[in-house]
Amino acid sequence: MELTQRQNSILLLIINAHDAITSDDIATELNISSKTVQREVQAIDSILKKHSMAITSLRGKGYLIDDSYKNEMWKTYFYNDEFDNSVLPNVRQSRVEWIIRKIANGTLNGTYFTLEALADNLFISLSTLKRDLVSVRRILREYHIFLENDYKRGLVLTGDENSIRRLINDYLVLEKSTIDINRIIGQNTPRMDIIERIIVTCIQKYQLHLTDIGFKNLSIHIEIALTRIEQGKLGLSNTTTSINTDSNAYLCAEALAGMLEEALTLKIPKSEIINIYIHLSSQKKLHTDVDNINSESHRNLQILNEALDDIYRIYGSDFRHDEILKQGLMTHLESALKRIELGLSIRNELLDEIEKNYPFEIQIAKVLAFHFLKTNAIAFNLDEVGFLALHFCGARERARQDEKSETTRAIVVCTTGVGTAMLLKAKLESQFSDALEIKKVSALYQLDKNDMDDVDLLISTVHIDRNLGVPTVVVSAIVTDRDIAHIKRYIKGNPSNSHSVADLFDEKLFIANPDTQTPQELLELMSQKALNLGYIDKACQESIIEREVLGSTEVGNLVCIPHNIEGSVYRPSIVVCVLDKPIPWKYDHVQLILMILIDQDHRTHYSDLFAELYAEIDHQYKVSNIIKNKNIAYMKSLFIE
Repeated sequence: MELTQRQNSILLLIINAHDAITSDDIATELNISSKTVQREVQAIDSILKKHSMAITSLRGKGYLIDDSYKNEMWKTYFYNDEFDNSVLPNVRQSRVEWIIRKIANGTLNGTYFTLEALADNLFISLSTLKRDLVSVRRILREYHIFLENDYKRGLVLTGDENSIRRLINDYLVLEKSTIDINRIIGQNTPRMDIIERIIVTCIQKYQLHLTDIGFKNLSIHIEIALTRIEQGKLGLSNTTTSINTDSNAYLCAEALAGMLEEALTLKIPKSEIINIYIHLSSQKKLHTDVDNINSESHRNLQILNEALDDIYRIYGSDFRHDEILKQGLMTHLESALKRIELGLSIRNELLDEIEKNYPFEIQIAKVLAFHFLKTNAIAFNLDEVGFLALHFCGARERARQDEKSETTRAIVVCTTGVGTAMLLKAKLESQFSDALEIKKVSALYQLDKNDMDDVDLLISTVHIDRNLGVPTVVVSAIVTDRDIAHIKRYIKGNPSNSHSVADLFDEKLFIANPDTQTPQELLELMSQKALNLGYIDKACQESIIEREVLGSTEVGNLVCIPHNIEGSVYRPSIVVCVLDKPIPWKYDHVQLILMILIDQDHRTHYSDLFAELYAEIDHQYKVSNIIKNKNIAYMKSLFIE
């Protein structure tokens, strides 16, 4: 028995949820009542049981589906041969991408779709589809393409040929896609084999080097071009690009075209030869020697170093001496900047996963992208930012591995006697083993700033008024479990934060439904509240605005996480602002703002704090619950184990 449109949507939400998902969460996502969800889930479960599958209902937690059932459910209810057994999308962003792929595929094969047909394929209503098409048209405008509804044929793409081809390439033949290009193009014979053999012959003859990705992209470009030529759609040459007709890249493009014409008995116009030349000339080198670079690369390295300085200033994450990172980024930037110059795009199939799993690295990459925008007026889109973030992912992982082998050096300060001091030292050494080295046990009056040169931490049984330049942890003389947990936050290689997230929320710093409706005004309103309460100084407030200029702190799901980069923070806090409705930010809309205020001594722990915070806003339904509850107690409850 088939499922209804609504039942399909509900089942997809449960399948795609990482944990149990409640009826309220599903109701919010689909704009129906919770009782309707419960009724529909019962009906779905009855149908599934006939096929030896089931939905598990956990009291107080929600619904989930055993992983062993998921593949069979996909095959039974959501198999889509056109996109290689991919699951039909169940949330708006995924639906928008699916619609674009569907239309791009139809454009390539000369087939068209009506609104009604698309709605039926997606198991959504016509009104929902029309709302999705608003986003579709916005994305298409970035390609200078328009979507028109022809009453005879259906939905039709209009725009210049190169833009349409770029869209087809971006949405149908992505770097990580498993889609069979021959099936998409509609070829009965493997013409791609002929294309690839000719490319290999030509690049060897003219001594050009292509990476595997570059080779694949060129092969696909030529296959799409040949298909469009057969349909009478000729590409336009990029007249703004300087063409060196004596270069090996151009001679190779000419030879390629000639061999293709002979092998496939068709005519390839000069404009297509120029497009092949552009692809060949935009390929990156495998290695960039940071110590032996030309003037342009030297300027790029300067920008990179300035960005790494800023990243250290903002986050305390020091990548300034990571030569592996620098070499990787320089190599990537060489090809990325060339792509941007030539107007070529690359679609990052991993972007959603990167944004979800590495949101902190995305924030770092945005700072680097801002420096190129500020210095060279070169704008990196989010796809490119995602690729930059991957380099920082690798750098942070290397740093973590190095840190695991390091020891945190500490001085123990105790005022209650030698016996208690030695007990304290022994307990700490027993608890932390090689991770903590007690340099010495000292009385408070004996402490000297010169002792801090090779020390990472002070562990004291009394409060220390003096600023000795290293973090101080105050513990009881007998060292409780709570003290141990507190110390762990300062141990190198330990992932815990220096602050309990729940303790950072303050009723006085909660703002709901403010009249202010622009990003700048909201940041000023929130930071001013903290300033008025004496939690931060003016320099800290100004640095929050500066940080947003360096790169948007949006993290998706209607959430923004701004933070300070300088100034004094007298009471580490998170300012919360919930808006009545979403407002436009830089990349998307925002309705929940979580402003992190932490002092400079603890900025190296920002990434861990950010990760813990992000874990509670990484799905839309979680954010919806925060917005719906609109109180600080609910926020705190999310971070209390």
